[in-house]
Amino acid sequence: MTEASTTSPPPTTTSAPARKTLPFPPELRLSIYAHLPPFTLLTLSHTSRSLHHELSTTNNQPLTLHAIPRIRDPSERALFKRLYETTRGEREGGWIVCDECYRVTTGRLIQRPARGASEVWWGPGCGCRGGMVMLLRIEL
Repeated sequence: MTEASTTSPPPTTTSAPARKTLPFPPELRLSIYAHLPPFTLLTLSHTSRSLHHELSTTNNQPLTLHAIPRIRDPSERALFKRLYETTRGEREGGWIVCDECYRVTTGRLIQRPARGASEVWWGPGCGCRGGMVMLLRIEL
């Protein structure tokens, strides 16, 4: 007695459905976005075109660094510095985050008179000394 050979049919090559970039319904995504800080939303918007479009049109205003007043914690500050902050003193107008109050702004040159000297600083200009770097000190 011979055993009947059981052969399985050859595998089909049908393609799997295209993977959606945004698999959740819009209502759920909007609810999630409402709990995220602005810098996280900006970083998320750089991950795909569809997210960029959705996040940029959610509030009817563009999502840019200008829309971010402060960074919320040291890990976001470190990421901001790595991605956006220019070398201090490199040029006026580059993005900077204050090391004390975490305010996000464009860096600016600030001239301060000191006892017997004139100093030129570069920093966020937020009033605290976090992120300030003295570029030049001239003794008078």
